[in-house]
Amino acid sequence: MQNEISWVVEATIQESQYEKLKTLSAEMVSSTHEHEPGTISYEWFVDEAATKCYICERYADSAAAMKHLETFGLKFAERLGQLVRIKRVTVFGSASEEVMKALGEEGTVFLSPLTGFTR
Repeated sequence: MQNEISWVVEATIQESQYEKLKTLSAEMVSSTHEHEPGTISYEWFVDEAATKCYICERYADSAAAMKHLETFGLKFAERLGQLVRIKRVTVFGSASEEVMKALGEEGTVFLSPLTGFTR
């Protein structure tokens, strides 16, 4: 748990954009799986009405998180921004200053480790 960093992104899916989001999210998952070995998990969830989307991301450390954020910015941010509106980002772990700056938009919550374990 010491070096790992994770976050949950909560987003609202723009009207009539769910099918495009399914296609883009599959592309993003494939790219992340293939090119980012420091990504421990990268999972997308959607509510029954296909109006809300949650993205759960977990990285080995802040360097792996930054690699993902850089790739996201270059390849996917603009397209995703046309399909969803980010409501909230909650970050778990000891994020580096670089990660905090990259994610530190208004509404992002950073939570530091208190106790627990990972198997």
